Amino acid sequence: MSSTPPPEHDADEPVEAGTAASTSLFDRWWWSAALWMVVGVGVIAYQSGPIRDGNTIGLTWVMVAVGALVAARGVMMLWTSWKAQGASSEPVDPS
Repeated sequence: MSSTPPPEHDADEPVEAGTAASTSLFDRWWWSAALWMVVGVGVIAYQSGPIRDGNTIGLTWVMVAVGALVAARGVMMLWTSWKAQGASSEPVDPS
């Protein structure tokens, strides 16, 4: 293994997709909202086994409600982020 650092990127050269200089996944506007939605759907899916088997208790439905709230929060975050992203990319009318 080499301890030589990678060469620095020249600012005049174009950046290829997938390189270290490309946009990080965490910098994308939809990332946080998508994570909330996936977690919420995952919680609901985890509770689907007892629901299908008929072995539910009250807390099963509480966790389904929590998962639904988390997923709904993700949808709201996605909507507001999408609107903010669209507003920031629209050209400003100079008049």
